[in-house]
Amino acid sequence: MAARDTLISELRRHALVVGEVTLTSGKTAQYYVDAKRAILRPAGFGAIGELIARYAREWEATAVG
Repeated sequence: MAARDTLISELRRHALVVGEVTLTSGKTAQYYVDAKRAILRPAGFGAIGELIARYAREWEATAVG
């Protein structure tokens, strides 16, 4: 599976919380998207790393921070 497809899959599977969620503000929401829950998992981390490396090469970046 391509890195982009893997990242999308991980975001769909792990980042979307459906149901009542209490936000930091105290308000409630019916869903919440927390990308960290997906990109800090091994598959998501590898996919985002591959995508960043690809763009860094394409844009001829000399450093990534």
